[in-house]
Amino acid sequence: MHIGIDGNEANVDKLVGVSVYTQNLLTQFQKKASSNLRFTVFLRAPEKKHLPKETASFKYHIVSPSFLFSQITLPLTLMKYDDIDVFFSP
Repeated sequence: MHIGIDGNEANVDKLVGVSVYTQNLLTQFQKKASSNLRFTVFLRAPEKKHLPKETASFKYHIVSPSFLFSQITLPLTLMKYDDIDVFFSP
C-alpha cells in the first residue's frame, strides 16, 4: 500500500495543536514504513529538521509552486502518482 500525506502542518517552526498531531503521526508512520507500506509526504517547502528522516519507504516530495497548494498544485501533482492508494490531509 502507498499512502500520500499532506505534511505541511508539521513542517513549521513552532509546533502547536494540529502541528503536534501531524508531527506525531509522521513519526509513527515513518516507524511503520516498509516495502509493503510506503509513505510519500507532500510539502510546500523543504522539510524542517524536526521531521522524521527519509527512508526507502518514507519519502518527502516538495511540491511547487506553493501558491494555491491545496486547490491546484497538490491535486495536479497527485495525478502523476497513480500508485497512491490513499491520501491523508490532517
